[in-house]
Amino acid sequence: MSNIDFETDKANVLQKTDNIRSLADQVERLEGLQKRLELQEDNIKNTKKELEHISGEVIPTMMSEMGLSHLKLMDGSSVDVKPNYSANITIANREAAFNWLRNNGLGDIIKNEIKKCRRNFSTYSLEIKQQ
Repeated sequence: MSNIDFETDKANVLQKTDNIRSLADQVERLEGLQKRLELQEDNIKNTKKELEHISGEVIPTMMSEMGLSHLKLMDGSSVDVKPNYSANITIANREAAFNWLRNNGLGDIIKNEIKKCRRNFSTYSLEIKQQ
């Protein structure tokens, strides 16, 4: 016959309950951090768009309307407006376009870029079910 120890069983149940509460708190904390990060990333995207708009459209247009291509500021910094040309070639046409450039003596304008891909292995999918 086995002995039943209600006090020990009660302590074990309480410990498990505390652990579950602690785990749930950490899951809620994780969700909050994920939401905060998403908001910050959206803010960065919007700030970059605004920066591109002001530096690529507003200031050059204003300087052009004033007939300026160079402006020196009081702090010694300067702003220059210079034309910038760029183009993209679809992946399907890339090899043919590069060959045409090389065959016509323009191969030196081809930029070779190596991009480093970073994988995020710390992405978790958590689901909490209530019973």
